[in-house]
Formats: sequence, structure tokens, C-alpha cells
Amino acid sequence: MAKALSIELAPEIETRLDAEARALNLSTETVAERAIAAWLDGQSLKRIAIDNALDEAGDGAFISSERMNRWIDHWGEDEIDPPEPDVFLPAR
Repeated sequence: MAKALSIELAPEIETRLDAEARALNLSTETVAERAIAAWLDGQSLKRIAIDNALDEAGDGAFISSERMNRWIDHWGEDEIDPPEPDVFLPAR
């Protein structure tokens, strides 16, 4: 069952919400609900990515900024393979 929620929006956000709802021929409530759901989905993906990165960092293998910058400098022209870890710290 849906729960009613009352929020105060800054005028510019309200204007954008109204315009988007009109453009999609949807209610402002539906657009707001979709926007909140999309934001929550993004936050979940961000949290998963951070957790995965922390797990990988716990392995103690890293790529130096020198190797990373060298790789990035070759993007788009004369590309090279991604660098392998070259800095090793004790695993956690």
C-alpha cells in the first residue's frame, strides 16, 4: 500500500517537476515517485561499488598513479593494455 508523503520543494524544483509531469502526461506524484526510486537505485549501486572497492583494497594490490596516468594518456590514440597492480601492501 502506498504511503502519503508531504515534502516542501524549492520553487525551481517544483517548476521542473511540474514541467516534466506535463511533458510525460503524468501526475507530479508519479514523476516524483519515479525520481525518488531512481535516486535510491543509484545510491544502492554506489554503495555496492564502494563495498566492492573496499573488498578489493583489502587484498593489498594497487596500481600506482604513474602507471594509471600512462594508461590514461594513451586513451584514444595508440592505446595500451590496462595496467596491472604494481604496489603491494599486506592484505587485511
